[in-house]
Amino acid sequence: MAGKVFSKFGLKRSLNLADVPNKKQAINNLLDGLSDGAESFTWEDIELIRDIYLSDLSTGTFTSASNATVKQIATNGQLRVYNPLITLENRFDKAYFTTSEPYFAGGDGLTASYYDTNAVQRTLSGDPSSTFNGFNPELLIKTDNFWERGNFSYTNKIIIDFASLYGGVQWEGYFKPSTDGTYSIRIRTGGFLKVEFDDKTEPRDFTFDPITGTFNYNNYDFTKLTTLTDQTQLDQITDLSTAVIVGPETKLGETRTVTLSLGPLVKWEAYKIRITYFIDQEAVPEDTDITKSIDINMIAPGSGESNLNYKSLFTKDYFQNYDIGDFRDFLENSISVAGTEIGSKGTIGDVQGTFISSGETSTLGDSYRNVNNVNPIITNYKFPTSISEIETDILGCEVKKNITTISITNNQPNSTEGIETGNYVFGSGILPGTRVVNVITNSNIEVFPAPFDNATDTTLTFVEHRGLVGFGNGVVDQSTVANISFSINVNDFERNQIVLSQGLSTNFIDQTVSPSENKTAEGKLISEFDGSTITFQ
Repeated sequence: MAGKVFSKFGLKRSLNLADVPNKKQAINNLLDGLSDGAESFTWEDIELIRDIYLSDLSTGTFTSASNATVKQIATNGQLRVYNPLITLENRFDKAYFTTSEPYFAGGDGLTASYYDTNAVQRTLSGDPSSTFNGFNPELLIKTDNFWERGNFSYTNKIIIDFASLYGGVQWEGYFKPSTDGTYSIRIRTGGFLKVEFDDKTEPRDFTFDPITGTFNYNNYDFTKLTTLTDQTQLDQITDLSTAVIVGPETKLGETRTVTLSLGPLVKWEAYKIRITYFIDQEAVPEDTDITKSIDINMIAPGSGESNLNYKSLFTKDYFQNYDIGDFRDFLENSISVAGTEIGSKGTIGDVQGTFISSGETSTLGDSYRNVNNVNPIITNYKFPTSISEIETDILGCEVKKNITTISITNNQPNSTEGIETGNYVFGSGILPGTRVVNVITNSNIEVFPAPFDNATDTTLTFVEHRGLVGFGNGVVDQSTVANISFSINVNDFERNQIVLSQGLSTNFIDQTVSPSENKTAEGKLISEFDGSTITFQ
């Protein structure tokens, strides 16, 4: 009998239970000892792990799967790739970085401040046809950062803490775009509305606080906002049943749609935004029920209207006293396509040079970053032989004082062609030494430093920066260039450097092509430079 055999000999561990005639029954016997007496475990409970085993992950297997991404279920029930991408590669890579700040999409929503109707301040108290001057900060009810998708519908009170059915919310904080380009915001509401956005005059960089060991965002002055729309008062109070909101000319409670341009924005930069929504009880006709709702959506470059997700929004104090993180530091210290760091974060335009001799004074933006590389660095450079090779004129540029973004409005299909990051810029309103930080194709360019004056529909000249020693405007003849103005780095001119300009031509032996090949160029070699006049060989 099988029972007697087991009783006498038992199970041989060395055989892995293989001497049991019925393997499933043997497993059931083992698992039954794990039960609590109410219900037994059986082999079916562990069937799902039958084919699971430890295995080394080969390089080929990892490479083939590294770009697999996480998907999420959209509101229409369809799967779509989660943004930002979450891949196996960025989960398993040996090199890891701490971001501290969600450098990409990782916001927590705007700071929401709630005020009851008695906090509404107007030039004439209780008169909804007079100017709205904000909420009384002493009557703040509560704050939070509730946002989700920007769709708010209040069937009763806006929050239960209000004494009245009316009042409002003021959202304040930062919007961080995920791509370069021109953005718009679209709002649907029937209440009073005011929208303010970053005036783009403040530097968007960080200052280290040695006391706390953290960083503070310099774009923190929330008084420097541009009002995009102010729809916060009625046209009259004689008959509230016929009064309309100044601006859209719709009655309070009637849903309207407002589309507002935020202008050209640079990806991953944080821009201040403030949205004020409220219903003033003094503006509501008697025996009238006003629907309370606001729907805030975003129109991104090249995209249609979509929900303004909280991941792109940050609270007002988010960027104060926090660690930047080594990931951001890594990115900002990487070599850009222009050859050096750019903008307010490096050697294009705004920092002191480092490669100087003892006793010399460094100048702004004159340094390249030290690079260590175990492999050979191969470069292909041919000096330009024509002024047209290094200068590009762009028509229809809109230059605004203290704003680093220059709009291009010439309606040409390739309006930014020929402009590269690092190019020097000169023209009306532009400071000497201004350089291109970013190019938004056929739309805008970001420069540093900001222009010193306004210029409408002007032509700007963009100068190739590779191999460029300095430039300026001057009076040119066949032997000299004199009266040099609007210049940069002209004191770096040295003998045997090439001067390119209209009206100059000579022959060079271009040894990058062939030691014996002569090439005609619209320029001449410098014989000497005395600080004000260039003399040619």
